[in-house]
Amino acid sequence: MKIPVCCLLLGIAYFLWVKFTGLSLPCPFHYLTGYYCPGCGITTMILSLSAGDMQSAFVANRALFLLIPGIIWLIIQDQTDLLMQTPKQRSVHKALLLSVLICLLIYGIVRNVYPI
Repeated sequence: MKIPVCCLLLGIAYFLWVKFTGLSLPCPFHYLTGYYCPGCGITTMILSLSAGDMQSAFVANRALFLLIPGIIWLIIQDQTDLLMQTPKQRSVHKALLLSVLICLLIYGIVRNVYPI
């Protein structure tokens, strides 16, 4: 089984676990430092999205909420290239991935300096 499929299945299992038990894993970065990482709020965001509550999803993690279309495009593009065995458009793929990572890094800093 390919790694992305395993990650997807693990993510679905975690989603179902949290949805039905209410128990989730705490963020180790927040636990150790007291600061929010760029990913803090992902679980809340996904649970809110699954319930159709866009406002709560946006508040839980603004950056990831706005970056979801780009991230989904990256994943689909990557998997399509893998399945079709076509060469990747490296420059576009790398530029978008780098942009997403930079946005998340900036968001991680800003959300701790200026609580929003």
